Amino acid sequence: MNSKILLTALLASLVGLTGCDVVREWDEEVRLHDSKVIVIKRTAVKEFTAALGDYPYRHKESRIALDKPIKVRWEGDIRPIAFDLYGSDAYVVIDLIGRGGPCQHYGNPNPPFVYFRSRNGIAWERVDAAVVPPTLRQNLLLHWDRPEIEKLRAPLGINEKQKMNATGAKEILEFSPVDRRRQRFC
Repeated sequence: MNSKILLTALLASLVGLTGCDVVREWDEEVRLHDSKVIVIKRTAVKEFTAALGDYPYRHKESRIALDKPIKVRWEGDIRPIAFDLYGSDAYVVIDLIGRGGPCQHYGNPNPPFVYFRSRNGIAWERVDAAVVPPTLRQNLLLHWDRPEIEKLRAPLGINEKQKMNATGAKEILEFSPVDRRRQRFC
């Protein structure tokens, strides 16, 4: 009888958690292609999946917001690895590695990167790698679910971010839209 009550309580708590999202917001320094440093606002959301594995949460949403030198907002359901400004054009790159369904949704690109551009802060459009400036590089925090993010009281600095990203996949850390030597498949 006692084990039935315990099991019922456990299941009830899991049902209650299924609607819980974990939201992290932070400011992050970003070095642009021209070596200028800007601060962007980042938001990342993960959702409880009700899976009883080692990690029952999955990435749900990412957002980037910038007010100066141009006002631009981006959001998507896959983590971005790069953000840059070229005049009044903003670019975001997402990484599809190991993402199954999203790979198919985006046509199984190889390498598995998808590029978006916003002109003058207006609607985002997907663009081909040939349109992306060749100097675009990985420059965003990759591991946002680290405990240090919750404790930030100032923008995440570039040097600290590089240390946090050090465990990232080499293909992502060395990302370049023109370097296709390290081919990966979705």
